[in-house]
Amino acid sequence: MTLQVQFLTMGMMFVSGCSLGILFDAYRVLTGQLRVPRWLLPVFDVAYWTAATLLVFRALYYSNQGQLRLFVFIGLLAGGTFYWAFLREGTVRTVLWLIRAVRWLIRVFLRLVDMLVITPLRLLYKLVVALIGIVLAIGMFVLRIMLQLMRPFEFLLLRPLKALVRRIRWPKWIAGGTGRLRTLWSRWFGKR
Repeated sequence: MTLQVQFLTMGMMFVSGCSLGILFDAYRVLTGQLRVPRWLLPVFDVAYWTAATLLVFRALYYSNQGQLRLFVFIGLLAGGTFYWAFLREGTVRTVLWLIRAVRWLIRVFLRLVDMLVITPLRLLYKLVVALIGIVLAIGMFVLRIMLQLMRPFEFLLLRPLKALVRRIRWPKWIAGGTGRLRTLWSRWFGKR
């Protein structure tokens, strides 16, 4: 293994150590801010360590074909220490700022949906209900007027027609049937 490959591997492990610190703090802050249930934390821990292992071994394979040497661990430790000393606070602040920004964007999106979709649908519903109410009120009004206008025709047409029907001499079988019909009619629709 040449000296150039060793320095490349050491640099890759340094970057991997810093990346692991950034990922860990982002994971820690996210689980704290999003109030993840405690029973899910072991699942997320396993997912973090699986991702970290894949990241380190991918970088190691890229830099020196996956050879594990002492300077690999020294590079990881140096990267983690550098992150802890200089980058940790900035990472936590950045992740917190990103969480606030995402929450703000979600609130803005929900307000826009409420303002552009929900409120117009509510207004449209109220308008349709009001229009149906107006149409029904007008219809009832027109029906009452028509019934009032039809009253004179009852006296002019129906009463003479009833008198004419009473004067006709109907055969017995029809007269008996009409008597029964009158009895049924008065039972069902007669005044009580």
